[in-house]
Amino acid sequence: MRLRLITILAILPAQFTLAQPESENPTLDEQTAREQITNAISTMDTDPERSRSTLERIADRAPSNDLKAAALYNNAVLAKRESRTEDALESFTQARTLTTDPVLRRDALDNIAHIHAKYGELPDDQPPSLESIDTALESLQLAERAFLDASRTDPSHMESIRNLQRTRQRIRELEQQREQLEQQQNQQQQQGDQGPQNQNSDQLQQLADQQREQAQQSESAQSQRQSQEQREDRQQQQQDLSEQTQSAQQQMSDSLDEETQQDLERAQEAQQRAQEALEQGNDEQAAQAQQEAADALEQAAQRQREQEAQNQPQHQPQNQQGEGEPQDEGDPRDNIDELAQRLLDKERRERERRSVYRQGGQPVRVEEDW
Repeated sequence: MRLRLITILAILPAQFTLAQPESENPTLDEQTAREQITNAISTMDTDPERSRSTLERIADRAPSNDLKAAALYNNAVLAKRESRTEDALESFTQARTLTTDPVLRRDALDNIAHIHAKYGELPDDQPPSLESIDTALESLQLAERAFLDASRTDPSHMESIRNLQRTRQRIRELEQQREQLEQQQNQQQQQGDQGPQNQNSDQLQQLADQQREQAQQSESAQSQRQSQEQREDRQQQQQDLSEQTQSAQQQMSDSLDEETQQDLERAQEAQQRAQEALEQGNDEQAAQAQQEAADALEQAAQRQREQEAQNQPQHQPQNQQGEGEPQDEGDPRDNIDELAQRLLDKERRERERRSVYRQGGQPVRVEEDW
C-alpha cells in the first residue's frame, strides 16, 4: 500500500493574550516559550539533542495547552526522524488531545495514522500467517480511524481523504488474504497428505478473476479520462497481482504438471507486458495483455481442477462384496422387505384362525399389528 506522506511542518499556534505569570511561578511566559520553540526547530538538524531537551522543558512549563501541544508536536517530529516511533506516537497523541488549533490537530492525526499504517505492513522476510495478518489489520484499523478523524477535522485536506481510501482498500485486501489463508489451512488439515490440494485450483481461479477485472478497468479507461492518482493505483494493483501469481507458482511448484507450469509462465509474461503498457499510459495494450494473462490463469486453474479430481480417493460402495467376504448389514430396503413379509405371514395366520372360528364357534385372539 502506497500512502502519501504529509509534509511535516513545525507548527506554532496563533497568538494568545495571556496574563503575565508571577515571578516565582516556574511557568514560562508566552513570548519566551515561542522563542524557545522557534530556536529548537532551527537546531533540529544541527543539534537534535539540544532541540529535544528544549522542547521537553517547554512542554513541562508552557503557559497554555496550545503552546504545550506545539512543543509536543515538534518533539514528536524529531522523534520520528530519529526512528523513536513509540516516543513519536505518544507525543503526537498528546498534542492532538491538547491543541485547539485544527491544523495542528489534523497534522498530528495524520502522523499518528502513518505510524499505525507502517505497523500494518506485513514482514517481507517471512510468508504471511493468520497471526501476522491479524496484527497488521489491527494497526491498519487504528490508522483508518486516525485518517478519518483528520479528514473530519479538515474536510478540505485531500491527502487525508486519499490516504483513508487507500487504508480501507488495504484492509479489504488483507481480510480477503486472511480468509483465503484460513480456507487453505482448513483444507490442508482435512485432506492431510493426500496429494495436491484443492485450494490450488481455487487460488488460480481467483487470480484469473482478479486479472480479468483489471482488464475490464483498462478497457473502461480508454474512454474515460483518469487522474494520475488513478493510473498509479491501477499500476500498483497490477504489480501486486503479478507478485501474487509468481508467489502462487512457487508455492505450488511441487504439485503442478508441466502444462500448468507453462500456463503460469505465459500469464506472468502477459502481466509484465501489461505493467509496461500501464506505465506508458497505453490502456489498449494493457487491456489486451491483462486479458491474455487472465486466460492463461483460467487455463491453469482448469488443468489443476482436473488433476485434483484424478487424485481424489476412490470409495467402493458398501454393497459390492466379493464371494466369501463377510456380509454387512445390507441395504436398509432389505429390512423393509423383511417387515412386509412378516405382516403377510401374520395376515395369513389370522385368516386361518378366523376359518377355524367359523367352523368350531370358538373365540379367536387377534394379534397386534406391532
